[in-house]
Amino acid sequence: MSELIITEEKLYIKEIVSVVRSTLQFSRKCPYPNGRHSDSFVYITEGSCNYSFEGGYSFKVNKGDIIFLSHNSVYTMEILTNRYSSIFCDFYFDSPIQRKCQVFTPVQSLNAENVFERLYRLYRSPSAANFCEILSVLYNIYGIVKKSSDKSTKKSLSKLVIENAKDYIDEHYSDINLSVSNLAEMCNISEAHFRNLFKTYYDISPSSYITTVRINAACELMKYPFIPLEECATQSGFTSLPYFCRVFKKVHFVSPAKYRKEKFF
Repeated sequence: MSELIITEEKLYIKEIVSVVRSTLQFSRKCPYPNGRHSDSFVYITEGSCNYSFEGGYSFKVNKGDIIFLSHNSVYTMEILTNRYSSIFCDFYFDSPIQRKCQVFTPVQSLNAENVFERLYRLYRSPSAANFCEILSVLYNIYGIVKKSSDKSTKKSLSKLVIENAKDYIDEHYSDINLSVSNLAEMCNISEAHFRNLFKTYYDISPSSYITTVRINAACELMKYPFIPLEECATQSGFTSLPYFCRVFKKVHFVSPAKYRKEKFF
């Protein structure tokens, strides 16, 4: 049965159970074979830990992350540092559907920590007025988690856009009209933003990547002695033989003719 993703739904909080500050010392494994007694938001204040779940998935958390642990989830914690500290709030969502445990990295980690600290202080001073404020702060945490998820989604979409652009280069490198500006226009983003994203994901500028793909394609064609150099150049997307020779020499430090002779014949 599929698990509900809390950031994709509008859930209501039915009951608050407790707010606790916890510190576990020394690297060790802590299994929870019987499942959690409640839902929980956990803010990591120190250290790191691996969580492995019965459903076959796992994630690593570090200082500044927020975890959502679902009611009835079965998992094992593997503490990776000498100290692993957190503030966690146990509560119940009103949905009977099993929810997926997830880790989130807040957009503003310090703000998230302050919100959890405030929740902890309020819970330690119980009153009728504080109960309403505690509930409000807990919904605030739920909002922080949703915003963190939105940021991750946007990042994933950006990566998909750039991956599609890279695939387009791989398939259309022979088109002499292929350019960074055209690719950016196809992706519906500014050229500067496109250049930054491409460099971020592939550690190479898009123009350098286009050149690399074209040079590699030309090298493949140069294996065949019956294909003239000019044809190798034009079939690989270069506008002229002199331009191809200049670019080739910058990459391989020899002329295409000499490279061909030494490499293949």
